[in-house]
Amino acid sequence: MFQTLILWLFLTLPHNAFAQLDNEKLEIYSHAYDVAIINQLSPRAFIRVINCESGANPRAVGDHGLAKNIVQYHEQTFNADALKFGVTADYSDWKDHLALAGKAFANGDTKKWVCANGLF
Repeated sequence: MFQTLILWLFLTLPHNAFAQLDNEKLEIYSHAYDVAIINQLSPRAFIRVINCESGANPRAVGDHGLAKNIVQYHEQTFNADALKFGVTADYSDWKDHLALAGKAFANGDTKKWVCANGLF
């Protein structure tokens, strides 16, 4: 499975992103792939959004400090989506960011992310 993931990432990621792979990013991409499959999304498109939003960096901060983590959720929007989808989610946990974004994308709610325009 690991070798398949590496090959798939090589074919999917921009070469500069592939060159920067480390254990943390491999875990992030593997989890993102699983989230996409669970939500019946294109894993390639889902990972493109993650790369565009944060470079797959769970410590990324954008929008003048309002957007954080791997998919650049604003905390208020993150909490609203957690309530909407009936899940308990931790704003500091990148896995929860991916899970909520996967649910939002599957629900057709992609307008919050400029990077998702035209992908879903």
